[in-house]
Amino acid sequence: MLANFSVHHPENLYYLLIRISLSQSYKKAYTMTKIKIATTSDVSADKVLKTKAGKQSVLVAKVGDNYCAVADKCPHLGLPLSSGKLENGVITCPFHGAKFEISTGKNVRWVESAMGITLPDFGKKIMAMGKEPTDVPSFAVSQEGEDLFINI
Repeated sequence: MLANFSVHHPENLYYLLIRISLSQSYKKAYTMTKIKIATTSDVSADKVLKTKAGKQSVLVAKVGDNYCAVADKCPHLGLPLSSGKLENGVITCPFHGAKFEISTGKNVRWVESAMGITLPDFGKKIMAMGKEPTDVPSFAVSQEGEDLFINI
């Protein structure tokens, strides 16, 4: 194909510009940045640490001997999980009671309450607003000495 390529033909120039643009977008989309989020002394067992990784608000926790991180944004309404309760490696959204494994982001229970008040089944359906149970984005945490990092 390139043997017959000529920039004097507008369709070829257009094709080349599109290829270059897509190539640059692909590199930008798949380039991960390693960001320090905390030190091991910042994170204690059974508590979440709210921090930033670039523009991303992140919750960091220690579950057993492992450090983990999830986005500080409940997928139901986008409200922060940071004021939620962490028990046995599961964080509960303080606004509607959804529960997520802090180590994986996996949803283990969807909408259960409104501001701490348990809802009947029909109320849960209304509060879910037609949204399906969704996991919270999680990030692999790496440790270098006392420093904790994620890639975003």
